[in-house]
Amino acid sequence: MVVELCNQLLRHPEIAQVILTLNVEETVVFPVSKKILLIRNTTPKGFASNHNAAFLKCKTKYFVVLNPDVELCSGIFSELTACMLMANAKLIAPLVTSSTGQIEDSVRHFPTVINLIMKAFGKDISRYPVYLDKDYIYPDWVAGMFMMFDSVSFAAVGGFDEAFFLYYEDVDICLRFWKSQYPIAVSQRNRIVHNAHRESRKKIRFMIWHLSSLIRYFYKHVFRLPIASYVRSKN
Repeated sequence: MVVELCNQLLRHPEIAQVILTLNVEETVVFPVSKKILLIRNTTPKGFASNHNAAFLKCKTKYFVVLNPDVELCSGIFSELTACMLMANAKLIAPLVTSSTGQIEDSVRHFPTVINLIMKAFGKDISRYPVYLDKDYIYPDWVAGMFMMFDSVSFAAVGGFDEAFFLYYEDVDICLRFWKSQYPIAVSQRNRIVHNAHRESRKKIRFMIWHLSSLIRYFYKHVFRLPIASYVRSKN
């Protein structure tokens, strides 16, 4: 997947650099390009640590976080940049679909105890409504498989919180963006395909990371959610 993603990225003329982190050593033949910079970890790191380390190598106006299991459409970066400027956003994401074209739950309200309880009983009230008649919307948070940051704003909030090893670091940074009055937008005219693995539903180790990140999120932010609607009303 990551080799194919690299090939896709190299076909986009807007991409100045591809920073690829090998979190564990493996034998993979990557495309030969001066644009590709490899970071080889001697020991595995978490999502937040890896992307913060990659950002230290970033010299461009925008910093895009990508999972290897996504498929891109042509022109997506130039279109997202235009939408970002139009929405006055500091972080933008496209809509995410499954391989069958179903819109995924990558655009959500901030987690609360109530909506987690409701979800456990089969009623998910945390999904953010998608209005396809609009060019963009301002959600609470967007999932980390594709996040396009304004680099200055990413640095200003201190990047990802590395205390989250895996899961909820995307929720946390979106929350801190809203607290800093940096708007977050989703372009509804642009889509990517996400071939999700949902590891936390299959392996106990991932489930433990998921639960520990959830606990840390609530410990850090309970009763301290930003009033994102106020910021939205100004944009």
